[in-house]
Order: sequence, then C-alpha cells, then structure tokens
Amino acid sequence: AGFGGVIQIRPAFDFLIGNDRVTYKFEPQLATSWSISTDGKTWGFKLKEGVFFNDAPGWKGTEFTSKDVIHTWKQDTMEDSALTGAVFWQRWLPDESHFDVKGPYEIDMHLAVPEPILDFWASELTFVIQSEDYWNAVGDEGYAKHPVGTGAFSFVERELNSHFLYEKVEDHW
Repeated sequence: AGFGGVIQIRPAFDFLIGNDRVTYKFEPQLATSWSISTDGKTWGFKLKEGVFFNDAPGWKGTEFTSKDVIHTWKQDTMEDSALTGAVFWQRWLPDESHFDVKGPYEIDMHLAVPEPILDFWASELTFVIQSEDYWNAVGDEGYAKHPVGTGAFSFVERELNSHFLYEKVEDHW
C-alpha cells in the first residue's frame, strides 16, 4: 500500500523521491535525479549507488538497483493489489516492456499515456521500494512477517494491537 497504508512500517523504507518535511517539495532519496520528456511519456531516474536493504533474520541485505524499482511496480500492480494508486500505475505501465533498464543505477519508464506528475506518484506518498532479492527468498508471507526496506530503521517485531519495534541502522546511507 502507499504511505497511508504503511505509516506503521515507514521507518524501515525509503522511496524513489522524498519530500522535504517542511515544504513537502520533492527531493532526491533513492533517485538522485529524475527527468521527464517533453511529451510527458518518458520519465528517467538515476539511482543512488551503494544503498543496501536492511538485514533480516537469516538474510543479508543486498544492494538496491533498478530491478527493485521494477519489482516494486510488479507488487503494486498485482491483480489483488491494495494500493490506492494501482489503477494508475497499471494504466501508465501496463507491462514490463515499458521499462528501459540502462544499468543497475539508471532506469527509464516509457508510459503508455502522458503523466506530468509521476514524480508525485514515485514519491513517499505511494511508491514504497521493496527488495526483489528478499521477496524471492522469503515470499509474500515472509515479507509480511518481517518487512525489509532501505530505511534508517530496521524492523524488529510487531505485536498485534500493541506496537512496532525498530532499531536504528548504524550505517544508513
């Protein structure tokens, strides 16, 4: 889900584009820069190098790359997705052929229709970056039990109707 649906796990995650806490203007986060074509149909993202997903029990975090952007899109646009914006992502990027991976730290999204505010949708309001490697290792159920992101805090535990516990990531990017 987007920001509203993940507020409780927000400390463990980062997004492609951040938002300034005072002005709420867009600022680099996992994307160091982004651009839009004049026709509004191609968005290019340059990704921050050297960012690792947090560790989990039995799993050592791997580096964030463009494949994780595509994986996040896949998760967000699944048929049973609970993400409010899923219908928009499905319209803009109907299948994986709309991505052009230029390398591990650069990716273009070729939209089916123009979208002048994709930066809004790629920000922390909706696009929670997830690890493809971790998902492949533990699946949906494992990810739900122990969510892993690139955030400044690592998930420790969740006690239903009580609390979420995190610990600070000492070497957070």
